Amino acid sequence: MRAYGAEVELIPGARQDTADEAQRQAERMFYASHNWQAFFLQGTKTLAYELWEDIGFRAPDNVLIPTGAGSNVLGCDIGFGELLRCGEIERLPRLFAVQPANCGSPLRELRLGR
Repeated sequence: MRAYGAEVELIPGARQDTADEAQRQAERMFYASHNWQAFFLQGTKTLAYELWEDIGFRAPDNVLIPTGAGSNVLGCDIGFGELLRCGEIERLPRLFAVQPANCGSPLRELRLGR
C-alpha cells in the first residue's frame, strides 16, 4: 500500500482493535471496508462454486471456513444456495465457521436462516 502512496498507520493489538480504530477514524473520513461494499459477498460466493467444481460438481457434506468477519461463511451460503436453486446440487452442505482460540470474538454461533 505504501508503494502506491497510501499512508499506513499500524494499530497495536488484536484484529478487533484495528477494526475499532477504523470505525473511529471513519467518523472523519470515508472508510472503504470490503465488507461494506455492495457486491463483496457476491465475490466471496465463488468459493462455493470453486469447491463444487473441484470435487466433481457436487456439494461436500461439510465445509470448514476460516473466519474473521464471516464474509466467507455468508458467501458460501449464497453460492451453495444458488447451486441448490439451479438444481446443480441436491442438498446444502453444513457450513462451520472456525477460528483460532486466540482470535476469538464474542460471537460464538452464527445460525443461517435454514
